[in-house]
Amino acid sequence: AEIIYQLETIPENGRLDLNGNELAAEDYFTQADIDNGLLGYTNSIESTQITDNLISDVAVGISGDNVLGNVGLNDGAEVFLYDETTGDTVLLTNNDVNDVAVGISGSNVVWNGFDGNDSEVFFYDGIAETTVQLTDNNTEESAVAIDGNNVIWNRFSETNDEAIFYNGTTAEPVRLQIDSGAAAGYQLDVVVAIEGDLVIWNGFNGSDAEVFLYDDSTQTTVQLTDNTIDDLTVDISGDLVIGNSFDGNDNEIFVYDLATATTTISTDNDTEDEAIAIAGNRIVWHGFDGNDTEVFVRDLLTGVTTQITDNDTDDLAVDLSETHLVGNRFAGGSRSQVFVYNFATGTITQLTNTSNATAVGIFGTNVVWNESSSVFADSEVVLADLNNISASDRFSFNVADGFGGVTEELFFNIAIEI
Repeated sequence: AEIIYQLETIPENGRLDLNGNELAAEDYFTQADIDNGLLGYTNSIESTQITDNLISDVAVGISGDNVLGNVGLNDGAEVFLYDETTGDTVLLTNNDVNDVAVGISGSNVVWNGFDGNDSEVFFYDGIAETTVQLTDNNTEESAVAIDGNNVIWNRFSETNDEAIFYNGTTAEPVRLQIDSGAAAGYQLDVVVAIEGDLVIWNGFNGSDAEVFLYDDSTQTTVQLTDNTIDDLTVDISGDLVIGNSFDGNDNEIFVYDLATATTTISTDNDTEDEAIAIAGNRIVWHGFDGNDTEVFVRDLLTGVTTQITDNDTDDLAVDLSETHLVGNRFAGGSRSQVFVYNFATGTITQLTNTSNATAVGIFGTNVVWNESSSVFADSEVVLADLNNISASDRFSFNVADGFGGVTEELFFNIAIEI
């Protein structure tokens, strides 16, 4: 006979799901459900829904207690800045053109806005509460990132793709370039990331893509890679630069140490690996394990690589802080849920259990994501502090043996590590 469980009380701080459907008091599940992995628990976390309206809103970044995003996704999208400390939301744009939020650093913000002719770059100083249009010309400009009051963007024209660094102190833009072009009179330089006065970008050296670094404090440029394969950088942290390098078969992960001017290959296999981010001495990427995509982390101090996820669904890394990693888990089709991994405890916790949720970023223990309550609902922005997750939970049930025997009320206690 089949063993049958009946819930008497539901979890105090979380929820139980059977095959994705939330269980209520007096609902049933079986031992076969447990054995087949159909019974799941999601702990609750105190979160703040930043937006609540009838149009889709999306966060694009987080810095400290501030969240940057867009109200609306199509023509007429506006840029908003949310301050968790005050609970205030400020609309930075309010016009009839499309404004696309790009990056945030503290309370400083950069975005791209259409001026009636082409895309230009705008900067908001959160201290002075003033907006400055950084570009004003007849070419397409596309901001990429911001650090402090320094901004990087790409300039596109019919003859050149140019990487631009803007020093917010001197208010001077600098074009980053290499000596040789892809063809006569043609340059292909794409800026990627910034940290302080350091900028990394990908440039075409005449035969393949290489990685370059510009130091504005010395106004010098260094070529970090020089080979016959494509190298594409993705992030910089301190003296470390990470990227993807094509080995002739697939992409592998490389780390360049600016202090020692040495390159280390972190992966060496026959599957695709994609570098995502670096924080401190940890790098994160997702790679194909022969079945689906899983998440990996490497500690550059110890040289140890850890496979964070191992299941039958696609898991994608999104961002990491010094203490946690945040990512998306795709359980079916394009719908995903947000999870975090705690480096100290080695545990994974799923933060969402809704129709669809997509992680955007993490800063310290603050996580921001976009979610929809149903397939047809609009997207809203949610912010949560991982310190506000309940450390324990419990629920009660009875057990029937299929022959008429039923136990008294039993309690299941849950300890949560995050």
